[in-house]
Amino acid sequence: MIQSRLGVLIAEKEMHEGRKWTYEAIKEATGLSTPTIHRLVRGTAKRYDANTLDALCRFFGCGVGDLLVHIPDEPAHAGGDRKGES
Repeated sequence: MIQSRLGVLIAEKEMHEGRKWTYEAIKEATGLSTPTIHRLVRGTAKRYDANTLDALCRFFGCGVGDLLVHIPDEPAHAGGDRKGES
């Protein structure tokens, strides 16, 4: 699964700059819509548009790997279900 780190990046930016970044302020700075920002923070985005990722990377001064991380799926069956395992 792909997981957004946007909420973490916002919190880090707020700590570093000593100011609050609202979705509205991020919208103004990036040109992204508030619902897009909200979906990325909540982790409910189904797609990641290249222009959206570019705008966020420019805003945060980061790379795509700082914004999105891959979380491996858990195996369907944990245990010795496969042939040859005991």
